[in-house]
Amino acid sequence: MKKLLLALSFLVLVFGLAACGEDTPPSVPTLSGVGNATITVGQSFDPLAGVSANDATDGSLTSAITVTGTVNTAVAGTYTLTYSVTNSAGETRTATRTITVQAVQPDPDPDPDPDPDPDPVGDFVLAQGFYDFKFAPVDVKNAFFGAAERWLLQTGAGGIPIFANSTFSLFSSRIQLPVENFVPVMGFGTGFATMSADDSTVRMDDGRPGNAGEYTYRGAFIFSPTTFNQWIADDSVSSDVNVWFLDSLYYFAFNDEFTGFDLLPSMAASMPIPIDSEVILGTVAANTWRIELREDLEWFYHPSINTSAFPEGHERITAEDFIGTYRLALEEGWFRAISGGGDFLNAAQRIVGAREFVDGEVEFDEVGLRVIDEFTIEFEFVPLMSEWDVSYWLSSMVMSPINLHLHEVVGASYGTSHTTIAAHGRMFIDFYEPDSIVRLRENPNFHSPNRTFFTGLNFQILPDPDFAFETFLAGGLDIGGVPTARFDEFSSHPELRFTPGATTFRMNLNALKTPEAQEAAFPGSGFTPEPIIGYQDFRLAMYFALDREEIARDLMRTAEPQMFHFTPAYLVDPQGGISFRDTEFGPLVGEGFSRSTFGFNEDAARALWMQAINQAVADGFYSPGDVIEIELVIQAASPAQALLGDWVEAQFERLFVDTARNIRVEITVTAAPFPQNYFNYILPGTFDLGMGGISGGTLDAAGFLSQYRADNAGGFTLNWGLDTNVAEIPVTYTIAGETFHEIWSFDAIHRALTAGVNVVDGREVVE
Repeated sequence: MKKLLLALSFLVLVFGLAACGEDTPPSVPTLSGVGNATITVGQSFDPLAGVSANDATDGSLTSAITVTGTVNTAVAGTYTLTYSVTNSAGETRTATRTITVQAVQPDPDPDPDPDPDPDPVGDFVLAQGFYDFKFAPVDVKNAFFGAAERWLLQTGAGGIPIFANSTFSLFSSRIQLPVENFVPVMGFGTGFATMSADDSTVRMDDGRPGNAGEYTYRGAFIFSPTTFNQWIADDSVSSDVNVWFLDSLYYFAFNDEFTGFDLLPSMAASMPIPIDSEVILGTVAANTWRIELREDLEWFYHPSINTSAFPEGHERITAEDFIGTYRLALEEGWFRAISGGGDFLNAAQRIVGAREFVDGEVEFDEVGLRVIDEFTIEFEFVPLMSEWDVSYWLSSMVMSPINLHLHEVVGASYGTSHTTIAAHGRMFIDFYEPDSIVRLRENPNFHSPNRTFFTGLNFQILPDPDFAFETFLAGGLDIGGVPTARFDEFSSHPELRFTPGATTFRMNLNALKTPEAQEAAFPGSGFTPEPIIGYQDFRLAMYFALDREEIARDLMRTAEPQMFHFTPAYLVDPQGGISFRDTEFGPLVGEGFSRSTFGFNEDAARALWMQAINQAVADGFYSPGDVIEIELVIQAASPAQALLGDWVEAQFERLFVDTARNIRVEITVTAAPFPQNYFNYILPGTFDLGMGGISGGTLDAAGFLSQYRADNAGGFTLNWGLDTNVAEIPVTYTIAGETFHEIWSFDAIHRALTAGVNVVDGREVVE
């Protein structure tokens, strides 16, 4: 190898001398101080300390140095950093260095009386004890959240973030939105919009003008709702329909300035009332909270439903409807009652006795869901909860009742059609034809009739986005999402509205590595995972190989490049109203990840690929001449994802080549229709790589960490093969003037931020 390098140097020298008689080539910058180094676990490390760059023309370029790669000083191992600097002539110098983090060696003669207050700088210890940061200062919560997200990037445990699902839309001229610019949580306030013209001026879904004096909002979905029973719904379309005919105990409304939101009572008569409360860090907290209901709540039945056999007073909604629904949901094991994050069993708002009732260990009268009187219900939680925690949890329409009388008649058919449900929201479903149309009309029994201007909503089922947009342009819809292929045509339209997304689409991965690990995780799947994905260096190589700006701007067109797992839509401190990305901790997550290029660095990708393949060959997984076949699952019927799949295939096959051993990666793109791309491939672990993303409550960013846990606590884990309860995340935080330097696991951080957790040696301990 040394002889080859000498020969190459000689050729470069000869070429340089031969060129001197012509144009003088620009100088290349120099990098100094980038030699390999060894440090000890817990020792502080600054990747730019002692590093400098100079250029014959520009002079010092030290401030222009970029560093790609990270060093986890809490975990012993070998880490690669790539340094790059470019001068004014466009010439770039790149250098790679290896940082070895070695384990702390035991003291051969330990001090029998150690210093009780050692120097905290770089002195990390494994977290021990019970922690509950739900009411901690916001800086503490942001520090932990940022450390958890950074770990996801470093390890690839959450997949490889690529783009955010931002959208560009046009509204019809008759829609009068309450705000011009997007407001977090409230969006453009479509539900609070008015109309300048009635339905007689537009064409309805049957092709004819609508009725004078009616104001129907006309939209479209790409597929039909799967259920009108909110407790078993697991798709966005069902939720988008259900939220209109179902009310909630609390709801979000614009504040007086239309710059943010207020959380107000809806089915509730007042804000939650604490029982036996205490004040923690200035916040009123309690395990038990009561909700007083409005006394004018009524059901509305579709005219075709026969209610003659129902008991007297069945139209009224009382405390029995709520608690009876909760009991039924737990007895039936309905999805939203036992999983999904906002359920009764989740540690963040776990109800006393709920788990034991589901497991058949206690009777329902031992569950913390109680009727106090006709219009008062009570929740007893395992963790302490604040007023915000309770009202935010109960702002979901999922937590509203179903009609128990109707359920008793139709049983498991409840929610399968518009005639097997009852409404208590702003609308009721007047007509539903699967794969065709959902029509909603104003609910005459709704307690606050002036909340919505619309007298109805029509949602056509239009699977083809291009056809849906053409329908909008032809006057058949009040909103049209601009397709990727049409973006340039409408990018300068004065009425174009940009909606930042809450979902980061990721390249999810199966890192189980071996058939034995696959069988243990998914018995009987028969799938063989690709070993290379099990190597952290390769996962990082894939991260740095993605030009997210090109993907978002040129391929997806209507998306935003996203190098992080959490978009600016997410808040760790919802009441403070500041996005986590805009806090001082947000930018720290991206240090060492080429933030200026949204995480794109081909030099780092190649170097990390070579480290991964070297180790994989040494481990016996691959031999010279092997083709590493990796399947990438994308969503069918999505032209943008098809383009993305082709781009990833070409990029990975170009970069991930070991020419010396003739080993290369070959990508096969498989298109599966939504939601089968999730349910048939990613969720059951029968995939190598898969495009997809799950969004969570933007005002509960810490709670959404559950979706990344290896134990599938949130019900939608999309990545497999990485232990999220391993203690290797360093966190520095200060409480009451005392600074702590501790090492945590991802799972322990999630629980500490949401519900409290017992931590032993940095890991979450499940009782």
